Amino acid sequence: MKRPSAYTVFIHLVVISLGIEVYLLAMQNNHLKANTGNAQLLSILKPGDIIHPISAMTMDGHDTLVSYEDSSRDYLLFVFSTKCHFCRENLPNWTTINREINGPRVSVLGISIQGLEETKSFVESNRLSFPVIVPSDKSFSQQYKISSVPQTILVHVGGVVNKVWDGVLS
Repeated sequence: MKRPSAYTVFIHLVVISLGIEVYLLAMQNNHLKANTGNAQLLSILKPGDIIHPISAMTMDGHDTLVSYEDSSRDYLLFVFSTKCHFCRENLPNWTTINREINGPRVSVLGISIQGLEETKSFVESNRLSFPVIVPSDKSFSQQYKISSVPQTILVHVGGVVNKVWDGVLS
């Protein structure tokens, strides 16, 4: 059996070290958030909360307003980042959900927290089957209490949040 080269061992050690560093930084980030005393940072979207309409850009570059006023339908929002591994992992789940429930009673919509050009590239390379927008207002994440992605949000008429799922759906 051939022994791994020193270079291979070095690369493995670097990857393991980086993984540990990422974990420690995430833990430190959580600790800092918990100790800031800023209630807005710590609050999360929950059932019964009211969310406001979204001014956004479509992938065609057109302005749009997503409001929740149609009483005959619910809205399922997929909030993601183009840089998020877990968001990519969630894409097959969101695609299946879109295929099964998008229609006259439910509108499915992806919302990217990245810029328009980066999001367009992401949508094209991943062949997303659901519409995607990029919020025009930089305070979207704060208004929708997005502290992590991916996040799936079910919204009823009037912007009333029915359910929120954090992380990868199973």
